[in-house]
Amino acid sequence: MMLEVNAERYLVINNRQIEHEGIFIGQELFHEINHALEHRGYEIFEKKSEDRVTEEGMDVYVELRPYKEKTAYVSLMIKVKISFKNMTNIVKEINGLPKNYQQGSVLVVLDGWFFTEWEQRWGMKPVVWFLKSVINKLVYIFPQEESYRNELVEDAAYLTNRIKKLFRSYREPETALPHEEDVRVSVEEEIKKGSEKGFDEDAVYLDIKKNKP
Repeated sequence: MMLEVNAERYLVINNRQIEHEGIFIGQELFHEINHALEHRGYEIFEKKSEDRVTEEGMDVYVELRPYKEKTAYVSLMIKVKISFKNMTNIVKEINGLPKNYQQGSVLVVLDGWFFTEWEQRWGMKPVVWFLKSVINKLVYIFPQEESYRNELVEDAAYLTNRIKKLFRSYREPETALPHEEDVRVSVEEEIKKGSEKGFDEDAVYLDIKKNKP
């Protein structure tokens, strides 16, 4: 796993936010996130988890760093930050039967990261590696790297749509979770709109070696 070592880092999806206010089931949210990421080939890694009790309820913060190794020199990561504010437990009647829910506000933030270690792969001299990096960022994106970045955008779009559909089901309890085909179509539409603008409307391509994901 190269993510925290000497890899060159690119931020592709920057601070994509998904918000929800009202009732929800926290366990379902985590299950949906884990299922969506595993479906796209990611390994789940929990980076941080903390909670505190307030007068209004409970605040919970969880940070996941799922990653997918494409090759020994290329990895993808979607940082998932989940915040629950003023969370309390309630019971609602659904179709005549009581059901346990949580209530409060939920914020899910996604950052998509792309990592490469071409310097080690090609045994590049520092000056050659630097010139390739400059060309890759400012002039021309090499096709292989572009395909990996496209895959990361698609993965983030898929996860975003799964979460949005789940939140919508809480606002419309009679609405079932989406079928895989519905999500696939929704993702394709989002990717198509993003590609018309270059990549994704939320995408930002940066070399941020001075920062850590």
